[in-house]
Amino acid sequence: QPYIDVEPNIELYSKSTPHFGSFTIAQDSDGTIRNYPLVVNFNNQSFYPSLALKSIELYQDAPAMLSIGGTPNFPEIEEIRVGDLQIPASENGMVLINYRGGQGRFKTVSFSDVVLNEFPEGLFKDKIALIGPTAIGIMDLRVTPFDERMPGVEVHANVMDNILEQDFYQKPNWMTAFDVIAILALGILLGAFLAPLSSITIGIVVTGFIFIYLFGGQWLLVEQGVWLTTVYPLLEIMAVSGGVLVYKYYTEEREKKAIRGAFQFYLSPQVVDEVVDNPDKLRLGGERREITVMFSDIRSFTTISESLDAEELSTLLNEYLTPMTDVIYELRGTLDKYMGDAIMAFFGAPLEQPDHALRGCNAALGMMRELRRLQPEWDARGYPKIEHGMGVNTGIASVGNMGSEQRFDYTIMGDTVNLGARAESINKQYRTNIIITEFTYAACKEDIFCHSLDLVQVKGKSEPVKLYNLLANKPADTPLAAAAGMFDEAFALYQKGDFRVAFEGFQAITREYPDLGPAHVFVERSRDLIANPPEGEWDGVFVATSK
Repeated sequence: QPYIDVEPNIELYSKSTPHFGSFTIAQDSDGTIRNYPLVVNFNNQSFYPSLALKSIELYQDAPAMLSIGGTPNFPEIEEIRVGDLQIPASENGMVLINYRGGQGRFKTVSFSDVVLNEFPEGLFKDKIALIGPTAIGIMDLRVTPFDERMPGVEVHANVMDNILEQDFYQKPNWMTAFDVIAILALGILLGAFLAPLSSITIGIVVTGFIFIYLFGGQWLLVEQGVWLTTVYPLLEIMAVSGGVLVYKYYTEEREKKAIRGAFQFYLSPQVVDEVVDNPDKLRLGGERREITVMFSDIRSFTTISESLDAEELSTLLNEYLTPMTDVIYELRGTLDKYMGDAIMAFFGAPLEQPDHALRGCNAALGMMRELRRLQPEWDARGYPKIEHGMGVNTGIASVGNMGSEQRFDYTIMGDTVNLGARAESINKQYRTNIIITEFTYAACKEDIFCHSLDLVQVKGKSEPVKLYNLLANKPADTPLAAAAGMFDEAFALYQKGDFRVAFEGFQAITREYPDLGPAHVFVERSRDLIANPPEGEWDGVFVATSK
């Protein structure tokens, strides 16, 4: 706004010099002085210099030159120059003050010392001397970014020093357009970028972005003298990120919390994370995928439960199921369900696991070790001796959420699952603990130690399946390693129909390695076949008539 009146100096000062300068200083809305008017627009007809500009003009012995554009009603300052000194003023003649700090940054001399001539000779030679009050009662104390009570005369001194040193703070005209574009772009881009991130990640990203923006703004101001707008962009960053966080809390985060609460008790933590990150997996339906399924069941559980009261039985089951589940979770498996004392788990879904067959075998072996660890404690309490059988099978299955629209479970279905269940149940016929199918064996035979068990046509299947007795990981850490080799030799003879020699081989195993249960089974089976030879051609297939 142009000034419509000018109050000149008192007559005593006016008669002593033909020069004058305006010392009116405009303050920002918060009362702080950041800008300085180098010229004063008088009624859109003329411009008067400020005290700082007139002082530099006299010091440089060169006139101040103004380049004025715009229109007669709205004149704009295009350039201010004093000799070789160019001043980057705004269109209304304002300049940002590059303060040297708080008060006291310039040499001061008491006015009484000057009157009494008590100052060093030559102190004022080739200097610009400003006369001004510093006493509090005179009320010429100004609020600046560095000091709440800076004498007004020092504000003029800072501006003069900026002009002489040519190190201004600038906010070029194009910066206004940049601010608008930056604020709009920040809102759109930041909202799109933050939307898919988690709340914690949003907090980290926003904190880092604010730090970078503040650091970059500080660098531009100190090193380049360019003032970058800070408040509005930072307010927008916080508003956008806050809006995204609120939205995520009331929608996505609440949904994820509900999913995690519903699935954390029967899915491993890794699987829960997968489902939380991909809620589409909760849709009803499935996909075909190669997986490995594992079944586990306590032998003669009905008899054991009859020998314990309800509290003891509950304690026993909890102590059994907890470590068995831990083994499954450690191998990132999915606990499908508990069926009384039985456990069904699978590997390879929903997480992709190329080694799912080995994970299934390792889970069975780990559960066997846990059972051996628990047995002495149960013996001390007088509980019955507990053994369990496990079956592991690998193949294609339908994986997904099965059930109704009202209630469904993430599970697997298909022949692969059925064969795994048959492998588990047939353990009791062979006096084994872990039976794996030929499909699981083929997928991880380099890492496990087994021996051939039998060629079996399980109930409900028309084609026979070769089964293996899983003993350990390779390298073999079981004393039955040598017995396994002997069993494979005897079993090969059995398959060829040489029952008598096979019988002798199996019998030798039972004498030297009585703990290898299948040897005892095949001793009896070979004896029966010797006494009652099979009719027709012998195919070596055992037909299981029960599950």
